[in-house]
Amino acid sequence: DPVVSFVKNLIMSESIIPLLSTTSASSSNNQRTTSSRTVVLSIVAVLGLTGVALTHPRVFSSFFSSEEDNELSIHDVRRVDKLMDQFEALKEKANPVPFERPIPNVAGLDPIYFNNTGAFTSLANSYLSNNAYANDFFMMLQGNDVQINQAYCSVASTIAVLNSFKNRVNLPVDAVYSPYQYATQPDMFNRCTSKNVIVNRKRFNGLLKPPGGLVLDQIVGLIDCNLRDAGVPYSVEALHVDPTSVSKEMVVTKVKRALLDPNMRVIINYKRSEVHQAGGGHFSPIGAYSEELDAFLVMDVAKYKYSDAWIPSDLFYNSLSGQDSCGSWNYPRAQLDLPRNASYTDTGDELWNEYNRILGCAPAYRGIIFVTIDADEEETKKD
Repeated sequence: DPVVSFVKNLIMSESIIPLLSTTSASSSNNQRTTSSRTVVLSIVAVLGLTGVALTHPRVFSSFFSSEEDNELSIHDVRRVDKLMDQFEALKEKANPVPFERPIPNVAGLDPIYFNNTGAFTSLANSYLSNNAYANDFFMMLQGNDVQINQAYCSVASTIAVLNSFKNRVNLPVDAVYSPYQYATQPDMFNRCTSKNVIVNRKRFNGLLKPPGGLVLDQIVGLIDCNLRDAGVPYSVEALHVDPTSVSKEMVVTKVKRALLDPNMRVIINYKRSEVHQAGGGHFSPIGAYSEELDAFLVMDVAKYKYSDAWIPSDLFYNSLSGQDSCGSWNYPRAQLDLPRNASYTDTGDELWNEYNRILGCAPAYRGIIFVTIDADEEETKKD
């Protein structure tokens, strides 16, 4: 693959590393440093397009160290110019295909997906800005797995959050990975969840029964049941985004503040059609905020359907401030009264009206879940 070969040559080049580290006071060298940063952002984009994982903030910050004792040679300048020319030629040939084409947006605002090089540039800029809104993205990569079926978006989002606190909290130990701690989606269900959240047995999986998956308040219970043995203080808060009392400014401020706090993580319950995607209600964690785009990075757990995407704040708010028609129901026991073969994939208005009656469904606003690990008390315990 010519793109992969180019990236390898660029990274292994002995000439480009000093160039990337150089910060000279002269105007000519300042211009060269700007060009070098463009190269770095281009590397980030190519790495993303070729599937190379970026799993730590230092991947970015190491390219932007400040050392004044490095000097540029003519060889450095010519070589990086040649590399940049090669990269531009490769970019013109690249034509990445989205996992799924977004629905056209007549208003002119669309998500920016991570098959777009500009999405990676915005991530780098977000991390390198004075307000480091992208830290959660890297932490979440430790366990942001694809949902194992189409009803488990809430569960996949939960394990992404739990695994992002790895080495800070006690996590479940899956027999497959024993003795190492790593939360997996089947591990999320225990006696606590069966009693308070959803019935999940060998022959009865409530997530696959109507209404399908979990609602916002159930995820609060799911996370709570799995953090009770975490060994540190924690809190889980659900914010239902009722537009009559919760404004866009409130939502944006609260989520941005959470992204800046290393002890907090964010999961959203949003309606896909409001962000110009196919589908209904969905859960995914938030990884970053971009000031230049005024957009939030949704780390989509349905990776078979959509890649991660920057969602403009207007669409972000609209997707949270609608109602789930069965956002509240008599969980977990009401499902036991459903017909034995009832499934969340069943169709027909009459059938679902009956299911909703049995479950005691009522509309509730979608919204946001904030998970907080109390670092101060944690450090006190260690001392």
